[in-house]
Amino acid sequence: MIIIYPHVHRSLKGSQSVYSTDSAEESEQERLRRKGVLGKLAHQRFESILRAQTGRRGDIARAMVFSLQHAEAASQVQSVYFSVIQTSLKYS
Repeated sequence: MIIIYPHVHRSLKGSQSVYSTDSAEESEQERLRRKGVLGKLAHQRFESILRAQTGRRGDIARAMVFSLQHAEAASQVQSVYFSVIQTSLKYS
């Protein structure tokens, strides 16, 4: 099991705000949905969700739900996931 600690990486802006989808991300998602592209806001939110992982059930569920909701951009979701994992392994 890989655990990612937020204190190893840059600090998160507004701990709860990164977990909730705001209207800007929703409109970005609507524009990009047909293209299968993960928007900038969604990308940042997913990185924050992954970096804040503690291994708790709710944290894992949050990342899984995000992945399912953005399945049309699966290759980019995968890329973000592995990028965060590689970065966290460098610092552990």
